[in-house]
Amino acid sequence: MCAELICQLRLSGFSLGKDSAINYVSTVANTGNTTLTDVTVTDPYADAGSIVRGVDVSGDNDDLLEVGETWGYTATHTVTQDEIDSNGGGDGLLENTATADSAETGEDTDGADVPIDLNPAINIDKVTVFGSTFGDGLTGIHVGDAIGWRYTVTNTGNVALSDVVVRDDHGTPGDTSDDFFATYVSGDTDNDSKLDLTETWIFTANGTAVSGTYTNTGYVSGMAADEQQATDTDLSSYTAIPREALIAPTNTTPYQYISGTAMSFQDYYAYQGGVIQYSVKSGKISQTNPGVFFYFTGASGDIDGVDANNDGNADQMTVTIDQTMTPDGTTSAFNPLNLSNIQLYKVIDDGDGVVDAGDSLATVSSKGYSVSIVNGDVSITFTPDAVGSMYVIGVKYQTSSVVGNSVTKSGGVYPTVNYNFDTVMNGSIIETYDGGVDLAPKPNTGSKMLLSGDGGDGAHAANDKQVNVLAKAAMAWWAAQGQDVSTLADVSVDLSDLGQDGDGKWILGVTNGNEITLDDDGAGLGWSTGVGGVAPNKVDMLSVLVHEMGHVLGMTDEQMGDMLAVGDRMVPGGEAEGGADDAVASLPDQADQWGMVGIQQAEHHVNFS
Repeated sequence: MCAELICQLRLSGFSLGKDSAINYVSTVANTGNTTLTDVTVTDPYADAGSIVRGVDVSGDNDDLLEVGETWGYTATHTVTQDEIDSNGGGDGLLENTATADSAETGEDTDGADVPIDLNPAINIDKVTVFGSTFGDGLTGIHVGDAIGWRYTVTNTGNVALSDVVVRDDHGTPGDTSDDFFATYVSGDTDNDSKLDLTETWIFTANGTAVSGTYTNTGYVSGMAADEQQATDTDLSSYTAIPREALIAPTNTTPYQYISGTAMSFQDYYAYQGGVIQYSVKSGKISQTNPGVFFYFTGASGDIDGVDANNDGNADQMTVTIDQTMTPDGTTSAFNPLNLSNIQLYKVIDDGDGVVDAGDSLATVSSKGYSVSIVNGDVSITFTPDAVGSMYVIGVKYQTSSVVGNSVTKSGGVYPTVNYNFDTVMNGSIIETYDGGVDLAPKPNTGSKMLLSGDGGDGAHAANDKQVNVLAKAAMAWWAAQGQDVSTLADVSVDLSDLGQDGDGKWILGVTNGNEITLDDDGAGLGWSTGVGGVAPNKVDMLSVLVHEMGHVLGMTDEQMGDMLAVGDRMVPGGEAEGGADDAVASLPDQADQWGMVGIQQAEHHVNFS
């Protein structure tokens, strides 16, 4: 008797990749001369439960492997990512062996190998980072600003990659001497130092912005298990301009200027349109706001010592801050109040040759430079202490320089004048502040009461005590009308030169929120400050206060009127009467007024209650 068992294993089709299936077919044949029993097929590589006996290749599908019969089995193996990543254990094959056995024979084995086709691939996405902005082609950057790059790296192949590094060409392709490596930040979720297919790694690098358009390229590389290398590149760019001059509010320091942290004048005064506002009285500028501003220059580093005559010493130099007005001739130039408003600073460079946040400033003694001012143009002459030494200049200008200038309307509107400042050396502009700053008429905002008729030539201004008394009287009047005057408890009343509105009408009072402002001298006619009557040649302050408090209480000009004539008293619900005999009848007696709201005399008016 001869018992013989033959096992053959072959592939029936596969698609190699993570989670893909390799299908195997095993055949077991009885090549002996006796029937075989307890026939088994095992395969440690097969997925659990996947070995299945099918229809006999030849036989009667019973449990006896008779002479000449061939049985067929199928099995499946699900490929794992680890098998791919290890390149099949290092030999590039996924090796499988099936074993057949029976009660009458020994084991017989057969194998089938699947070659692993590793396809390593990697992707890098590089962006330039400036503050909270990131992308390609960034602008709005100044030389010396902190700049950064972010490199996002992903695995786009079918195998994990090790030794992943990101190198940057520093903007000099073809020259590796200045290349730098980005720093790994995050992404290796399983901490195995391999870039898996499911991971995204982040790398970063930092630098300092240089002048012009700067383009740098990031290179990434990673190694597969079979030592195939995957690479990719991506570039991004930014454009940086030299730091320019700056027009800034008065609380700005020169260090804020060179470090790029200073607010511009326009940003600081955005609430009033980013302009210098002016008021007009009798056809002349009577007031400006704000009263001062700074012009800083030198952040480009171009105010520096030069040895043009090659004598080994820095040459004397003159820097001029040239001021131009458009339209020209409308108003005068702004001037510093005195020479102490002009200051020269030496830059203590941190060694990078750029004026930036890493530097400090040393104040140069006024004995070390001379100053001349001609029609608002400021010239500073000095000799730098060394070739290459850099300097910054700060000038504090007084906007009150234009007070008293005559202005006329065009198209019913007072003019807006643009003031531009250029820093000039050797006849060339080296710095400027783009757009300059505008001097514009103060807009008429809030609810206001106007004078019916022409204003006067000037009168004594009211004082806080007069305002305080009449403000209480106005509150008492509204209380007598049944209004809840608790709303008025936080109202403040101030005096200011309100001038004329855009239509040339004189403004007597204006309300913004809970702030009431009265013209200081009643449109140049003087205020009548009595409760019982109105001087015939003056403006009634009580009427104006009642009107403005009405706005705080929610009344409109349509309900109260908005024009008041000289010598008249006008309160809501009554006709304007000369001498105010009829209108005053609607007012409580003075004693009642004080009883309603209480009276407190104050030397300086702040709030009343």
